[in-house]
Amino acid sequence: MRPDEPQHAEPQALTAARDRFDDLAAQFDNTKQPLQRHERSIVDGAGQFSGDVGDGALAFMLSWQTVFDVASDSAGLIAGNIGAYTLDLEAVDKDLTVTIQL
Repeated sequence: MRPDEPQHAEPQALTAARDRFDDLAAQFDNTKQPLQRHERSIVDGAGQFSGDVGDGALAFMLSWQTVFDVASDSAGLIAGNIGAYTLDLEAVDKDLTVTIQL
C-alpha cells in the first residue's frame, strides 16, 4: 500500500473498532471505584500497622487512578478519531490543563 493510493475501510470494521475503544475507555474509567475499596481494605486489614501502610496504600491507589485516567482518555480519543482522515488536535489537547506549581 502506497501513501498516495486511496484508502478504504468497511464501515462495519470502523464501527467495531470504535466500539471496542469506547468500551475500553469505559472499562478503565469503571476500574477506579473498586480500586478505592481495595485501598481501604488494605489499610483496615493492616490493623495496628494501618498507620504504617496508609500513606503507601493511598499513593499506590492514586498512582493507579492516574494510570486509568490516562488510559481511559487515550482510548476515548482513539475511538473518536477512528476512520477520520485528520486528527482532531483540539480534542487531543482539551484535557491538557495540568499546571506545575512550585
